[in-house]
Amino acid sequence: MQAIVLAAGKSTRLNTGNTKLIEKICGQEIILYPLAILQDLAIPTTVIVGFQKNKIKSVIEKKYPDSITYLEQEEINGTAGALRLLQSRFQHSHILVMKADLPLISPDIIESLYAQHTATRAAVSLVTAHNGDPSGFSYSRVLKKGAKISIRKA
Repeated sequence: MQAIVLAAGKSTRLNTGNTKLIEKICGQEIILYPLAILQDLAIPTTVIVGFQKNKIKSVIEKKYPDSITYLEQEEINGTAGALRLLQSRFQHSHILVMKADLPLISPDIIESLYAQHTATRAAVSLVTAHNGDPSGFSYSRVLKKGAKISIRKA
């Protein structure tokens, strides 16, 4: 497995003009949480950078000076754009794509996802979370109707 961590976005929901990825939660920058898990699981990792790339790379390189590779997404045009940049560089059969702002992700989630993905020989697998209050703000919705799954903006 190879991991792609999406860290190019502008963090517009925070409305601060700065990337949220270098903000600290419990004394550690947000971006370091998912990277620590990927490093512990020995998953080769590429971080897609763009907005405030030098600040993000500086934080990562202090903790992981030699084990993370980077690719710059000059035109920040979403996940599909980031993956198109990297597609020719995929070196493994299974690609894990994750957002960089996942401080609550755990190794168990990654390992369970991978185990289920390979056991079912799935083409694509994803992890979702349930929001008990659908009237509140959310990133998007995953809808399942029969065998069809779609992802819609909230």
